[in-house]
Amino acid sequence: MDIARDYGISRFQVARYLDEARALGIVRIDIRFPEAAAELAPDRLAAALGVKRVRISHVNVFNADSRYSSIISGIPGALIEDVALDNIHIYYQGGYSEEDGLRMPPEQEKTYPEPWMFGTIPAKGMFIRHARGVSLSDIHFHYAKPDGRPLFVTDDAGEIYYHRITVDGQEVEVGK
Repeated sequence: MDIARDYGISRFQVARYLDEARALGIVRIDIRFPEAAAELAPDRLAAALGVKRVRISHVNVFNADSRYSSIISGIPGALIEDVALDNIHIYYQGGYSEEDGLRMPPEQEKTYPEPWMFGTIPAKGMFIRHARGVSLSDIHFHYAKPDGRPLFVTDDAGEIYYHRITVDGQEVEVGK
């Protein structure tokens, strides 16, 4: 069915209305691939659509696996843009070393995005790759055991804003 034709409006207007509805949380668009197309379609769709205007707020995570920390990762050429995370508490297990913070996860753009595919993440708090316009406000990290990795690691990421970030209850300055 062609929505633009049926309603007598341009495809541009349809796209704008869908984009606005998605931003307001009225519409969610999920794209699922048949098994045969799984290797080709994600790259083309990610490049065409990207991920934009994501808001996550008021989340508590307990007993999080520190191996993966938290990940915001697009793929080369298809950035994740305009992401806002706020009022989040993450309670990690901890226990990793400074050496664990030295490795850079491989690109895995042809694999379905799962944290395990990257191996141990070099950040103890958040790994941000292929992203722009990320706002992190009132993000609180807690650790059961010490963790020697840096709090944040970025790769091909820009315009990242940090506000009121804490580790075990102590405010830290990031990105200064």
